[in-house]
Amino acid sequence: MGGGVGRMLRCMEVRRRRGSGALRSPRQELVDAVFERVHLQPPWTVDEFRRWLSEHLGMSIELRRSDPDSDHLLTGECGLVAVKGSKAVIWYDASRSPRHQRQQVFHEFAHLLCGHHEARPLEETLKSGEHPLVAGMSPAMIEAVFGPADPPRQGRDRSEAEAELIGTKLAVLSVSDSSARSKRNYARVLSLWSGGRA
Repeated sequence: MGGGVGRMLRCMEVRRRRGSGALRSPRQELVDAVFERVHLQPPWTVDEFRRWLSEHLGMSIELRRSDPDSDHLLTGECGLVAVKGSKAVIWYDASRSPRHQRQQVFHEFAHLLCGHHEARPLEETLKSGEHPLVAGMSPAMIEAVFGPADPPRQGRDRSEAEAELIGTKLAVLSVSDSSARSKRNYARVLSLWSGGRA
């Protein structure tokens, strides 16, 4: 098993044994709170996690490959999530390595897990001009199409930091589709030795 997944599983077991009385940082409390809701045994593939997250949030989640050289959707971004109603679409940069693509997708999954799509709806992001879908449009054109922008709110940097932290931890616990079977079996055997949940 790769050092990252094994190390993460050992750290999760240490945290479980410490219990809630141990002193934890706000970042660690966030990670713990998010991971307590993840009822899926690592390691997972992107598709396994997508299916679980879709069921957990009660929304369909579609993954779409994007080629920044031809469609310009991800201008300056590696990945992007857009939510409308009960449907989420995640675009990721297909020109990156498979490992980096998984990192991008799990970063966007983390935005969904943390509820960032509820805190800043798609319409508000489009109106602000910060969304890649409106990149290159003049402020006057954006206002003509979507109406006036709401006053800017703090928290974008915080939500990106949260998504990076959670997304990275999710990605570390993931495996590619091709190596999933052997690593998953090893991790499940390991979980038996650690009391049922790694």
